[in-house]
Amino acid sequence: MIASRSRIGAGAIIGEGAWVGASAHIDSGVHVSEGAIIGAGAHVTADIPAQTIALGKPATRHIPRIINDSTASLGIRKTIDTVSRRTDLYKAAWPPDAKIEAGALNDAHINGGAGLRVAAGSVLMGRPTADTPHGGIRIGTDVTIGSECILEASGGLDIGNYSTIGAEVTILTSGHDYSALSLPRITTPVRIGTGVTIESGATLVGPLNISDDALVQADHIVVHDVAPGDVSHSII
Repeated sequence: MIASRSRIGAGAIIGEGAWVGASAHIDSGVHVSEGAIIGAGAHVTADIPAQTIALGKPATRHIPRIINDSTASLGIRKTIDTVSRRTDLYKAAWPPDAKIEAGALNDAHINGGAGLRVAAGSVLMGRPTADTPHGGIRIGTDVTIGSECILEASGGLDIGNYSTIGAEVTILTSGHDYSALSLPRITTPVRIGTGVTIESGATLVGPLNISDDALVQADHIVVHDVAPGDVSHSII
């Protein structure tokens, strides 16, 4: 499975059962072996062994993948089939006074969002369902979302007043249980406080709390909470 906005270089090989996370970059000629997991936002510059989780920019942090459940699943196929049957895909309503540039798409259930600004090419997704009752985006006042962002909110995303999200930011509120061969989906909510600045190219992987007035630095992969007024530290 290859997730949104991943880049695969010429001649790269993705092995059977491998998973490439959102906004990952695989260099040309690299071999990602069977069952490997490439983390969101990772930059893979060298071959990845089988059943290995690779993280970071570059993806030098390798964690052995321990499989506790080898049962295959059709869960991903069922999800794809369900989405493909929808007639309202990317037709969700924006807040009434939002300023939306051409090419921005919304498939998320949005609460709030007064004064929201969304730049071109950004994609918002995530709705409450029986499996993800907290899905959707709760947005405060005067929030700005830059161009070419991916906000995946099936696990629940909260964005506080006056926060700014830079260009090409990826926010993920759901993940997968890597100990199971079927990679069952799990919810990993993200909360962004008031007055937060997220700089361009950052990747936020829940569960995560970015507190008020914090700064997420450009291109950081953030998997740990950021304290009020503090600055992020990347996974690598």
